[in-house]
Amino acid sequence: MDQNNLPGPMKVAILINAIGEPGAGDILNSMNSQERELIQQQFQQMGSVSQAAMDKVITEFSQLLENVNGSGIPSLEGIGDGTSNDGNGGAGTSLQ
Repeated sequence: MDQNNLPGPMKVAILINAIGEPGAGDILNSMNSQERELIQQQFQQMGSVSQAAMDKVITEFSQLLENVNGSGIPSLEGIGDGTSNDGNGGAGTSLQ
């Protein structure tokens, strides 16, 4: 697994795995059926995850949370398409 080129759904699966139960169940239950299916596919393909890959995903997520909008919810608008309002043109903290 190339930890420098992980697709967004794989990063989500790694993050959910790192969170553990019951938080993982709460996250999965908040997703629609299509999202859950996509993440479950990633779990099946994931295999073992190195500590370095897990640390990288957690760091990216933490950086994303630093860009929380006024409502207290991370602003995902434009993430990954170069229009993010994160101050660096959408590069860097995307989980996509």
